[in-house]
Amino acid sequence: MATRPDSIFRRVSGETPASSSAMISATQRALSAGIAAAEPGARVGDIAYAIGSVLTEAGYPINTEFGGHGVGSTIHQDPHIPNTGWPGRGYRLRPGLLLALEPWVMADTAELVTDADGWTLRSATGCRTAHSEHTIAITNDGADILTLPAQVQPRGRSDSIPSSPGASLRIAGHMKGCRCFTSTLPCAPGTISPSLVSPSTTGGRRARQRPGSSPTRTGGSTMK
Repeated sequence: MATRPDSIFRRVSGETPASSSAMISATQRALSAGIAAAEPGARVGDIAYAIGSVLTEAGYPINTEFGGHGVGSTIHQDPHIPNTGWPGRGYRLRPGLLLALEPWVMADTAELVTDADGWTLRSATGCRTAHSEHTIAITNDGADILTLPAQVQPRGRSDSIPSSPGASLRIAGHMKGCRCFTSTLPCAPGTISPSLVSPSTTGGRRARQRPGSSPTRTGGSTMK
């Protein structure tokens, strides 16, 4: 069964305001911190806390409706990984689990609005936003980054994953040839586990779907 990896790459065009560059940098640092926290035995809350700590320190409000997620037979699966939370809470990570981590912020608000098309999201104030994302695989000794093609980075540079103190990030390359299967998590489809990792996770729009699309399946995913 093929997986569907999820990632975001940013390219800045023209002159960029310092405030926008700072916002992009904050999401990149948060992504790096989240990946560093993703190891066997850790919990989803540990990732959420690592990401949220960076974003909060940078001074950005954090929306908890959307965040990271499991990756497998569908692109959005459990567990939901909010961008802020409490360490030691939530689903326990195990080797083989595929996760997409996606810290994102809006410059001056945590509130989103949806356009009339039912799909397009905007900040409630019209401010700029920034978003960084990679799909990772939990291994016996840490996390492998699966969505960083070598050809998109100059030799010796990795702009999408700036280093954080104590971070040890490994690039595993493409998802091509990766096989996975779906396993059931300890919560019903479309719900949040009772062991919430974030104060505002319930009711969150964890798996977005275009109007008229088929429902997204939930469940964790592991490599086989």
